[in-house]
Amino acid sequence: MVFPCGEFSYAWSPNIDDLTDALHSFRSDGDNMIEVTRRINERLDNGKYQFNNRLQEGIASENEIMINCTEFLLVNAYHYDFREIWPQVVALLTGNVR
Repeated sequence: MVFPCGEFSYAWSPNIDDLTDALHSFRSDGDNMIEVTRRINERLDNGKYQFNNRLQEGIASENEIMINCTEFLLVNAYHYDFREIWPQVVALLTGNVR
């Protein structure tokens, strides 16, 4: 899990679960880059990306949420019981580290 520290912006798509996977299929060595760029732009336009909007819906979709920030806290959610570490996460994000 990723927690941005300080100000951040985000984007997500209800139609694209992972942008890298969605765009990977557009490129092969013989492709014309102008055509590849056109197809990528078309795919992004059809993705109906939400920018700093409807975050709860984005989380519920389980699609990739891209975050733009200068610092973040990364927590291995599979390794820890999140309920146990939540107080430490809040302390780190709010600067109230003991």
